[in-house]
Amino acid sequence: MTQNINPNYKHKSVRAVAHHMVLNAPSGLSAKVLWRVVGYTNYNTMMSELSAQDKHKLGADMLLPMMDACDSDAPVEYLAEERGGVFVKLPQAQPMHKSLTIQLANTVKECSEAAAVAAAHIIDGKVNKEEFKAFRKEDREAIAALLAMEFMMEQAAEGDE
Repeated sequence: MTQNINPNYKHKSVRAVAHHMVLNAPSGLSAKVLWRVVGYTNYNTMMSELSAQDKHKLGADMLLPMMDACDSDAPVEYLAEERGGVFVKLPQAQPMHKSLTIQLANTVKECSEAAAVAAAHIIDGKVNKEEFKAFRKEDREAIAALLAMEFMMEQAAEGDE
């Protein structure tokens, strides 16, 4: 069981999520390498902070370097979920010469794909965990496309001033 900051608090901690992220880094880097990349003075200090050893606290400023080195957004995904939201990584900003029409077509495509996956999984009135994971992936891609469209529209509007 994960140690909570407050024993009466029902959720695991951001520290516990970061600890798991470092031990299972999608980047493939091991914790024995990560401490150097992240900027710790030694491996033991990093692991003591991540495992909440006595007198060791994980500094919030270490999360971004850890997330970069691990190639993971797990801590912000956890925080967003705990606050009733979702974390969606925005696509890389496209040059303005990319047509708004092309982005609109991509946005419609992504939304259609999310709707198609949802329709396929809810036809029987039941959704299992794997079906939900497939839908969530498509849904997040649709949200990212919508946000990219909004960003491009905003850039176009600012250029009109």
